[in-house]
Amino acid sequence: QLDEQEKQLRSLEKELSGYEKDESDLEKSIRSDEKTIKEQEESLQVMNAELTNLSTEVLSQTSEVNAMPEGAAKEERSKYLKDLEKKKKKLTNDIKSAENRIDKSQRDIRSAQNNIPDKQVRQKETKTKIEAQQAVVRKFENKYNTIRGY
Repeated sequence: QLDEQEKQLRSLEKELSGYEKDESDLEKSIRSDEKTIKEQEESLQVMNAELTNLSTEVLSQTSEVNAMPEGAAKEERSKYLKDLEKKKKKLTNDIKSAENRIDKSQRDIRSAQNNIPDKQVRQKETKTKIEAQQAVVRKFENKYNTIRGY
């Protein structure tokens, strides 16, 4: 009987350890997501500044191309303009991706923050069960020692 009660105690301790690990993992996830948000926000600042510069350059090149006479120089400038527009489109997509990563990280943080209290409640409940089980184990140990004493 003592072995059975000790086995039950170990099982409860393992369960508690699992809840503690889950909480720790959630906290790590929050820190990781916060870091991602910070990095993406910094990246967004750089990309937005670059986008502003590119937009200005595209406007400038567009007016220059429109003012040029037909010929090789105009074709060359048109190619350059198309490359600028491609870069602008890619940069716009990169900005959208960074914003999506920020949104996802913020959702993940909210989710983790909502799950932590549940893990803490379960830990508390399990600790109470462990204390009760420890009392049962002590009772059986005392009984066992009393019997062995005879």
